[in-house]
Amino acid sequence: MKKYRVTQHACFRATERLGVTVEHASNHLNQLMQTAFYQGDLTHPDGKIRRAFDHYKSKTRLILGEDDEIITVYKFPEEEPKESPKDSHTDLFAEDVRLFIQRKFAKSEREYKRKERVLSIEIAELNLELATHQLSYAKAKSPKVRAGLSDKIAEVQAKVDRVKFELDTATKAFNEIKEKAAVYL
Repeated sequence: MKKYRVTQHACFRATERLGVTVEHASNHLNQLMQTAFYQGDLTHPDGKIRRAFDHYKSKTRLILGEDDEIITVYKFPEEEPKESPKDSHTDLFAEDVRLFIQRKFAKSEREYKRKERVLSIEIAELNLELATHQLSYAKAKSPKVRAGLSDKIAEVQAKVDRVKFELDTATKAFNEIKEKAAVYL
């Protein structure tokens, strides 16, 4: 078990915010650190980097300084109080509607991403074919060959434009769904 140094400030905050006794504060904070998860670095106004760890079971955040020293500790913010019982039927219905819309939106998002991927791959393949024809056109000397290649280039470019239009249409439709769903989610 790794032992962390605990500042006097952290001990006072543990007694004040977590309800442990002063004698047990250091040991309690060390125990919390054994199962806490690293959340990221915080920059203190004095320019020093602090590391934040969350202990989810006790809903506690621990802030560490240099040399694995526990500087302070506090509880996660409390959740909003629940509505009164008289509104519970309305809330349940609203929650059901919200979950239904959320599922439908997730389904549309999956379908859109799938379609976007397929169309993007198709555009890339057509652009590759277009580049090949343009290279052949640049290398060709015969006017007859160049004329045939320019027809192929125009045909492939038309396909690219059609697929891009289809992708733009799908993106616009998905963005409309996203805006409408945002109202409920």
